Amino acid sequence: MERKTDKIIDYLRNHPVDTNIEIADALKFDKELVRKQISLFKARGWIQVTYENKVRTIIVKKEDPKSMVEYKKEIFTEMLPTLLSDFEETTSIQERNMVAKMIFRVLENL
Repeated sequence: MERKTDKIIDYLRNHPVDTNIEIADALKFDKELVRKQISLFKARGWIQVTYENKVRTIIVKKEDPKSMVEYKKEIFTEMLPTLLSDFEETTSIQERNMVAKMIFRVLENL
């Protein structure tokens, strides 16, 4: 289940100029909760808020967790052929065990 924090961040990515009331109405959250969360996001550096002609624009700087997961999977996928090759080339039991452990770690993350 997605947390309220994540829902607000995702909403802000797609609606950077919405007011706190519009965000609260769209997500069916209390407007005070939205206000506090946006203040917290600013303090943590997750968002950048700018104003132009009395219109607030919120730029989300926090990394999208979905894209980070995909990025990590790509890296693990690229590592796997090299580790399999290393496993085949090892001659000692200790080296094979060490490489096998690395392979299992990579597979757990795919």
